[in-house]
Amino acid sequence: MSDMLKDNDLSSVNGGAGLTSYGYPIDNKGNVTFTDKTGQSIVLSSAQWNNLLNNYRHTGGNPEAYVKDVTIAELREALLLP
Repeated sequence: MSDMLKDNDLSSVNGGAGLTSYGYPIDNKGNVTFTDKTGQSIVLSSAQWNNLLNNYRHTGGNPEAYVKDVTIAELREALLLP
């Protein structure tokens, strides 16, 4: 067993960077870089990311399974982003 920590091990630690369950990068401030299925990217604050996931909580599974199919344009509309 290795004593080395990986980024995912630190994802829930304050100040640690990591990845969401579907591999979207989380920076040390909790911002998530979301890349849609067209290859466009946007940085979402922790609050925006949680709001987006909450829109898909009714699915009963992992909301990211549905979020991965959302485009940036749809995301802007849903979250009222510029």
